[in-house]
Amino acid sequence: MNITTETSVAVINHRRFRSGTSREEVLVASCVHGMDPTTRWHSGGNARELVIDEFLRLWAAHGAAGLIVYVSDLVVRDLLREQAAAFPGLIVRDVVSGGKLTDTWNACRDAFEEERMARLPEVPGKQMPLVIATDASRGRGRLTGLGMATSTGMVHAAITRTDTVLAGEFAAVSAALDKYGSRKPVIDILTDSQKVWARLNSRDVLGGYMRSPEEARCAQRLHDLRATGVTVRIHWVRGHNGNLLNEFADRAAVTARRTAQWSLDHEDIVTRLRGELRAELASAPALVPGAESRDYRAAA
Repeated sequence: MNITTETSVAVINHRRFRSGTSREEVLVASCVHGMDPTTRWHSGGNARELVIDEFLRLWAAHGAAGLIVYVSDLVVRDLLREQAAAFPGLIVRDVVSGGKLTDTWNACRDAFEEERMARLPEVPGKQMPLVIATDASRGRGRLTGLGMATSTGMVHAAITRTDTVLAGEFAAVSAALDKYGSRKPVIDILTDSQKVWARLNSRDVLGGYMRSPEEARCAQRLHDLRATGVTVRIHWVRGHNGNLLNEFADRAAVTARRTAQWSLDHEDIVTRLRGELRAELASAPALVPGAESRDYRAAA
């Protein structure tokens, strides 16, 4: 078979977990190259059947021009090969190799581990807070890049439209709260906007004049999360001053804006940023400084 550029590349990973009540749960993660990974928890059920169901879902959505797939379970791989006649153009890989498949596996594995740690931390009751730096980059017009970088080595970039860069800074914090607010009991947000810091640390976060819809939405999201018992602390750090996560959030925001302006895909760049961040996290100093300084303000 000749593999064309339209042939999709996908991976599926899964694992069974047993909770303290002896109830078995299965986490299934999948990713198609160039798309965001998906993760799903299943209570009980046959794990391999769940993986096959996930394959069928991917095939229905992405198999029109064939599909190159790596599945972490050997039995499922063999089963798919046995049934290959039912899936014209299907190629089942036994190893992860090649740029596209490797990038897709890395994205799937990262999403899997992030979801696993959020639900089943390795040290119950002693979780480290999740630290997330956010930033915004606004160019001509209303096009605004949003960036975030986390203490778990994840980097995200997105595009929105805002009237001011400050509105973009609030939108970036909102994006972080939307993505991670329900995953961790304690979250530290780093922003290099003093106005964002002041608003989100005010005694009445929902009171007073709101300068933009993004500010109002961010304040409401923060209020709602805290009402559910999530501890969210907002810190200010000086931008472009050596804070590791702030630097990567800035680079992600700029990448998102520039690639959108040039009609390019930013995912390959973001993938490289994640690799660089993880390498630097191994020897990084404290991501949240222990005392206030001219370059840092703790949550009020």
